[in-house]
Amino acid sequence: MHKKYKFSICIPTFDRPDKLNELLANIRKNISDKNNYQVVISDNASPFETARVVESYLADLNIKYIRNDRNIGMSRNIIASVDFADGDYCILTGDDDLFRDGWFGVLEILVQTYSPDFIISNRFVCDEEMKIKFNEECGPNVETPTNFRIERVADLISYLKSTHSTSGFGYLSNLVINRKSWKQTNSCNFINSHPFPHMLKIIEFLYTDGGVILRVPLETVLARSGVDRLEEFTGRQKMSQFDKIMIHFEGFLSAAKFLAPTDSEMCRAIMTPILDIFSKEYKEYFIDFANSVDQGERGNNFLKQLLFIEATRL
Repeated sequence: MHKKYKFSICIPTFDRPDKLNELLANIRKNISDKNNYQVVISDNASPFETARVVESYLADLNIKYIRNDRNIGMSRNIIASVDFADGDYCILTGDDDLFRDGWFGVLEILVQTYSPDFIISNRFVCDEEMKIKFNEECGPNVETPTNFRIERVADLISYLKSTHSTSGFGYLSNLVINRKSWKQTNSCNFINSHPFPHMLKIIEFLYTDGGVILRVPLETVLARSGVDRLEEFTGRQKMSQFDKIMIHFEGFLSAAKFLAPTDSEMCRAIMTPILDIFSKEYKEYFIDFANSVDQGERGNNFLKQLLFIEATRL
C-alpha cells in the first residue's frame, strides 16, 4: 500500500545532476513537515551521477525515484512524474528551477481554504546564476488569490483571453494540480509527444468537465532562463533561436487546433499569448528573421495560419 501524502513534488529530470542537487537542497530547506511531502523524480535514463545525487537526500526527503530504462522523451517524462505520484496535490517543477522561500507554507493554507483543481501562480525569471531579471504574470491579473469556476466553455474562454503569457499553462513550475482531476484527463500519442502535454491535459479537462482554477498573484518560483530542455524534446543536439521560438509558436497553434478543431472562439482564446506578440511590426520582423535563417517557408506558413485565426475574431 502506498503511503498518502498531501503533496507530491514532481520532477522530470535528465542529466542535470548539479541543477537537481540545487533543487533538492531548496526543497529540503523549505519543507516544514516531511510527512506531508513526497518528492517524485522521474529520471529519463540519465548517467548514474543523477542517482548518486538522489541517494544523498534519501535520509532527509520522502523520495520516490524512478529511472527509465530508456529516454522516453521530455513530454512523456513530464506525464510520468505525475503518474508515479501518491500525493493529493502535485507540485510540478523543472529540474533547473527553485521554489521561493515560504511558498509551501502558503500553498498548504490555499489548498485547505479553496480545494481547487489547479493552481497557477506567477514566476521570477532569472539568469543562469539565479539572479532575478523580471517577474512575469502567468494568468489573469488579480489582487488576491481568486477562484475561477469553469462551469461553461464561455468561462474557460474568458479565463484564457485574460492570460497574456505563454507561461499561463505552458510553463511547468508554477503549476499545482489536484491528482484526482489529473487522473481524469486523457492521454494519446499527440499529447504524449507535444512540447506542452500538461497544458493540453489541463485545458482539455476544463473544456470537457469544468473545474476550478485558483489564480495566485504571487511569484512562487525562480525560473532559470537559458537552460530549457527543447533539445531533449526534439532529439537534436543543437537548436537555433528561430527553432526555439517556433517550438512555442507552433506548439500553441497545434494545441489550439487539437483542442478546438471546430470552435474558432476557443481556438483564438488558446492562442491569446501568441496573438498578443504578433503586432504589425513583429509580423514584419518575424518574416525577415525566418528568411534570414532559411526558414521562410516555415515562417510564412505559420503566419498564414495565425492570420486566419486573427481574422475570425468576433
